[in-house]
Amino acid sequence: MDTVYFRQEVLTKYEVTSGFEVKDNGSVSNIGYWGLTRSTSRIGNELLTSAIGDFAEGVPFEEWLRWQQYAVEPPSEDSLRTIDQEIPIPKAVNSLEHSLERMNRAFSEMANGIGLTASTPLWRGSLDSLAGRQLKWVYPASAGDDEFIKRATLASTLFLDGLQSSPMRQFLNAFGKSFHEGFDKTRSPLGSRKLLQRTALACAIIAEIRPKLSKVPSLVKAAEGKGAGRMEGDLYSELLTLNTQIRDEFSPLAFLYDLRVHGGLAHHPNRKEAALAASNLGLPEGNWHRTDYLALLKLAQKGFERICDHFSAAREALED
Repeated sequence: MDTVYFRQEVLTKYEVTSGFEVKDNGSVSNIGYWGLTRSTSRIGNELLTSAIGDFAEGVPFEEWLRWQQYAVEPPSEDSLRTIDQEIPIPKAVNSLEHSLERMNRAFSEMANGIGLTASTPLWRGSLDSLAGRQLKWVYPASAGDDEFIKRATLASTLFLDGLQSSPMRQFLNAFGKSFHEGFDKTRSPLGSRKLLQRTALACAIIAEIRPKLSKVPSLVKAAEGKGAGRMEGDLYSELLTLNTQIRDEFSPLAFLYDLRVHGGLAHHPNRKEAALAASNLGLPEGNWHRTDYLALLKLAQKGFERICDHFSAAREALED
């Protein structure tokens, strides 16, 4: 059966219209009325393909004019290979969500290792949420900085706002009172992102140094540069190195937070600070495109994977 090709922008109408569902593979349906659901697939983030017979049967005639506006000639094999090299955005978002679910499991297992039962998952976000769905929407290659800022803000909402502080406070305070607070004079409780960073640092110290658990708070405090006391120089150096490693691994999450603050989605933008945040992550300082969005998702996934590794390594150390 012959195949027809469309630019993926044909889906944007259905992504924003109530009563329609666009799935990860690009199939679209007006629930209970019509649906292009057979033989439909995405090619990278540029093209949508379907068998012509399935299109004729699945899409009602009154929608054909819209689809014709986005129809393209069958691409060459070389063009198809080039387009297909870019990971589809829904697949990239799903991979990141899988890393977060893995982080949930690793945290629960690590907490069990010190005798805690986490009653609340570490992350409670959902790709079925408004933010989760919009992260997967078609991202036109021509879109400018505003689209990137919007997507990064949605990612921050989904991934950072989904973090639950209570299980991390419970975990940290199992080592010592007020371990969930800052080490400065104010002793303010840490927010969810900082709690996750300190939890990861504590786990890295447990895995690498194998201290008595009662010593973990003082070692974390020294690692964060808040007081080494009479600590041996080589141990202090090792702690500082671990802290630097953790901070580097958290840089994508810090970027998501900073861009939400400075990007200007809901307030006056501070483009200088937004550009600095991007530069610190290795992204361009502006003129962002879809490739930068995909790079950001990949960096965030790697960050969460490293957090998982620290949790798992701490659990193994506790079992020894």
